[in-house]
Amino acid sequence: MGGEITVESEEGKGSLFAFSVPVLLQKDAMRQPPVPEALSNLTALLVTKSERSGMAMKRHFNFASLEADTAYGVDAAIEYLQSADPKPDVICIGHNIAASEHPERLFESDVTGGIPVLMLAAKNDKLSLSKLALPEHVHVVTEILTHRMLQHALCNIFGAEPLIPLDAEASFVAHSDNSLFKGVRVLVAEDTLTNRDILELLLFPTGADLTFVTNGYDAVEAVRVNSYDLILMDVQMPRMNGCEAASAIRKELRVTDVPIIALTAHAIKGSRQRMLRAGMEYFLTKPFGKDSLYSVMTAALGRADIGESYMSGTGEEEISLVLPSSIDSEVANRLGLSQEEYDVLLKQFAKEHHGSVEAMHAARIEHDYAQLESMSHALTGAAANVGAGECAALAKRIEIHAGGLMNGVGNTSAIDELLATLERELQFVVEEIHTMIPD
Repeated sequence: MGGEITVESEEGKGSLFAFSVPVLLQKDAMRQPPVPEALSNLTALLVTKSERSGMAMKRHFNFASLEADTAYGVDAAIEYLQSADPKPDVICIGHNIAASEHPERLFESDVTGGIPVLMLAAKNDKLSLSKLALPEHVHVVTEILTHRMLQHALCNIFGAEPLIPLDAEASFVAHSDNSLFKGVRVLVAEDTLTNRDILELLLFPTGADLTFVTNGYDAVEAVRVNSYDLILMDVQMPRMNGCEAASAIRKELRVTDVPIIALTAHAIKGSRQRMLRAGMEYFLTKPFGKDSLYSVMTAALGRADIGESYMSGTGEEEISLVLPSSIDSEVANRLGLSQEEYDVLLKQFAKEHHGSVEAMHAARIEHDYAQLESMSHALTGAAANVGAGECAALAKRIEIHAGGLMNGVGNTSAIDELLATLERELQFVVEEIHTMIPD
């Protein structure tokens, strides 16, 4: 067949057997799959033992839109991390790094600064490490590295929604058991009513015990007087933002054993590091769906029984939603809601945000760019989560311009044009919702 068989062996550490076979590819087989926004512009450090495996790993990461550097061995990786500036967003330890090299040295915060670690441990002695109580930022994967597996693993780490199914023939589906998070005490800090409604619709059927607050200050006070198993924390809220609240919970209240998941529309490097420093170890990027929410919560709780139940469920038959033309059906279907539930959600979005542009325009006239930034951020997240993608994109651009004007950069004419366009688009969305879903 024209292939080759190779072996790489190191005394006292083991051998790596490999083979290559030339095959004909299906048309478009190498076309790059869609990549979630949260994974764009990220960088990785690949730790491996051979140039051949390093090249293979790098192809997978490049295919997932990540730039990657390679270190040959754990010692080389540590040396790289000590001098790298900026540091990579994720470290991937290859299959051929043996336990005798002590890859756990890359878990230590004084070496990595808490960078997430993806450890590939298929069928070798690193599996013994996976059975230990690993740090929360270390994620063990025992499957062979594939494009699909890598995207799902990275989405689990960075709180994003995978855009390709884990199985080539069947999409990842949720378990229908309504006791998935039964008895789990969850504090939700989210200032946008539409997003609170989404979280309630997704989590109430699972048996979770939910408490809602609308700003960071109230989140801190809630933790001060009550005990929770998990906190879902929106990053940008009034009175006290999510990073400030998380930092107060960790440092002032000294609550360090409750995982905090950041709910964020920020997919840029730097914002994620700020959240980590504040004490938010997990991330869920808006717009999120049922799969990503349940997966990140499962990882944060460290409950293997939940994960196995969820992953092995047969799920329910997929529902075909009837939607306004302005709503993205792919985003809507990710939430896994019934037609009645989604109709209620859309009506709530229209009720909450039909006057948003008028309020944003008033803030612009008063040159209150901080308020304009806050309101446009709230609309960005709510619109993205219900599938009103054009509104979300316009609101995001206004948020960016408002942030620039707060720092004396930019001009108001760009915001005025965007507000006029957003007003037309949002009016169209609201009118469509009222027409299709009458009161």
